[in-house]
Amino acid sequence: MKRLIRLKLYIILAISFTLTSAYGQQRIDPTLEVKRDFDTQLSEITKGRLEPSFADTLGIFNLNFRYSIFDKPLRNLYDFNPVLTTKPQSYAKVKEPVFFISAGSNFSLNPYGNLYIQPNLGRSNSLIIFANHQSYLSKLNNVQFDNEGYTKRGEDKLNAPSNLSNIGLSHRLTWKEFELGSNININSGMFSYYWNKDHSNSYLKDSSSHKYTISSFRFYSKSNRKNHNTVSYNFDVNYSILKDDSKFISTFFPIDIISGPFTDYSLFNNEVKENLLNLSFEAGVGFADYNTISVSTNYQSSNLKRGAISQIETDRSNMVLHPKFNFKKGRWNFELGLKYNQWWIDDIDDYNIYLNAKARFEISPNKLYAYAFIDGQNNMMSYHQLLSKNPWISPNIDIENIEQPVISRIGINGKIANNISFNIYGGYYEYKNQIYFYYNNDSNAIPWFKSMLSSSLTTESEPITPYSYNANYGAEEKRFGIGGEISFDSRHFEGRVSTDIFSFKDKNNFSDRHYNYSPIEINGYFRYNLKERLVISSDFTFKNKAPILYSKVGTDITHHYTKMNTSSYFNLNTKVSYNYNKNLTFFATLNNILNAHITFISHNSMPGINGGLGLSYKF
Repeated sequence: MKRLIRLKLYIILAISFTLTSAYGQQRIDPTLEVKRDFDTQLSEITKGRLEPSFADTLGIFNLNFRYSIFDKPLRNLYDFNPVLTTKPQSYAKVKEPVFFISAGSNFSLNPYGNLYIQPNLGRSNSLIIFANHQSYLSKLNNVQFDNEGYTKRGEDKLNAPSNLSNIGLSHRLTWKEFELGSNININSGMFSYYWNKDHSNSYLKDSSSHKYTISSFRFYSKSNRKNHNTVSYNFDVNYSILKDDSKFISTFFPIDIISGPFTDYSLFNNEVKENLLNLSFEAGVGFADYNTISVSTNYQSSNLKRGAISQIETDRSNMVLHPKFNFKKGRWNFELGLKYNQWWIDDIDDYNIYLNAKARFEISPNKLYAYAFIDGQNNMMSYHQLLSKNPWISPNIDIENIEQPVISRIGINGKIANNISFNIYGGYYEYKNQIYFYYNNDSNAIPWFKSMLSSSLTTESEPITPYSYNANYGAEEKRFGIGGEISFDSRHFEGRVSTDIFSFKDKNNFSDRHYNYSPIEINGYFRYNLKERLVISSDFTFKNKAPILYSKVGTDITHHYTKMNTSSYFNLNTKVSYNYNKNLTFFATLNNILNAHITFISHNSMPGINGGLGLSYKF
C-alpha cells in the first residue's frame, strides 16, 4: 500500500480530530514509522477505494484505533498480499524501547487518550501494547429538512452519550525466510443518540442504544523467501466474538374480538451474539524465470444469535478458491485467475464464478505505468460489519450478502521527480443486492402481521424498531466512475488529494436511487513542519448531496419509503502542534471550521465548529 493511502473506517459522534494526535513527534523521532518505496506491482493496482464510504462523518470515532505513526506498522503487520507478485515489505529501523501517551479533550466535552508501549526485545522480535479511549459526553442537534427536502441542522439538542475503548497487543517474530505474528484485541463501545430530547445523559434508554464488546485473536505466518523457484506461502486466521446488548422499541398491534385493535409500545432488552471466523491461505511457486503459479483460499463463517422476541439463530459461511497464473517479463506483468465462490446460509447454498485478470505495462522505466483489471466477489456480510459501519443499527437488522459480479478499472500511475506520485483511473462496477441503510421514523407504525389467528384470537407482529436503522437489499446497481490521487512528500511538506466521481444506474435505469452514496467525494490532507518544532496539519472532505431513505409502515401494513437528500458539505479540520522537545508535544485542534451541517447517513447530526487542546509524551 502506498505510503499515504490510509484505510479510515470512521464512526461519528464526537468532535476532535484525533487521528493526527501524534504527528508532532513523527518527524523528530521516526519511531515505528514505516516507509515503503513506490510500489507498482499488480497488487497495488487494486488498491484504493473501489467502494466509496457512505458514512458522513467528522472522522472522530475509529473502531480500529489506527492512530498516526502507530497506524502503519499495525496495519502492515497483517497485510495479505499476493505471493511472489509483490515486493517484500520493508520496515524502517525501530528505536526501542518506546513509551507513548497522548491525551486531550475537545469542547463540547470529548476527552480521549492513547497509550502505546514497545519494549526492546531485539531486532527480530517486536511487541506493541496499546490502549485507547474516547468519550462524547454532550449533546447534538437533531436533523430537520428544508422545503426542498434537504437535511439541515435542527434547533433541538439531543443527548448523544458515547464512548469507545480498546486494549490489545501485537507481536511479530521475524527470521530470514519467514515470520510469525499475532494480535489480541478487546474493543468495547457504548453508543446512544436519543430521539427524545427529555432523555438523560445515560446509556441504553431507547432503540438507538448499543453496548457491545468485541474480543478478537489473530495469527499469521508467512514466508519471506526471495528465490523465485521456491515455494512461498501466507497463512492468516482471525477469530472474533461479539456481544451486543441493545434496546429497541417494539410495536405490537393485537386484535381482540371484544375490545378491537390497539397499539402498545414497549422497550425491550435484546442481546446479540456473533462468532466470526476468517481463514486465509495462499501458496505459490515460480518457474522458468518469468512465471508464477499460486492458489489461495479464503473461508468466512458467522454464527449469529439474537435474543428477546425474535430468538433467531443464523449460520452463514462463504468460501473462495482462487487459482491464478502470473507472468512477468520486461515491461509486461499480467495475471490471470478464476474465483470459485461457494456460500451457505442455514440450509440454502449456491455458488458464483468470477474472472480475475490484471495487467500492467511499464511505459517509462520506474516512472510511468498503465494498468487494467477485472474482478468480482461475493461480500459476506455480518453483524460485526454492520455495527462497525453504523453503531445505531436495529438489533433485528436484515443481513444479506452483497455481490459485485464486475469490478473493473483502467488507469495510469507513476511518479515525478521522486517525490510526487499520482494515479488516474476510470472504472465500471456492478452490484447485486446492494445495501442501503434507511431510518425508521414512525413510532405509530402498524407492523406486518405474524399470523392472522392464534388460540387467544389475537395476532402479534414481528417487532419493528422505530428510531433506529435497518438495511434494504435487493437493488441492482451499476456505477461508472473516474477518479484520481496525487501526493507530494518532501522533508518539510507532505500532502495528498484524491477524488472519486460516479454516475449510477439501477435496473430500471433510474440515476437517483443510489441511497447513502455520494456521487462526488474529494479528500485531502496536508502537513507542514517548520524546523521540526512547529507542525501544521490539515485535512478536508467534500461530499456532494446524496439521496437517503426514511421508512414508515402504513395502515395497509406495507412499508412506505420516503426519499429525501443529505446536503452537500465541505468539512475542514486543522491542527497545530508545538514540539517542546523530542519527547513532549503540545497541540491544539480546530474542527469543522466552516460550521458545515453534516449528517450521518440520514438522521444523526454532527457537531458544528469545535476545537480543543492536548499533549503527547514519548520516550
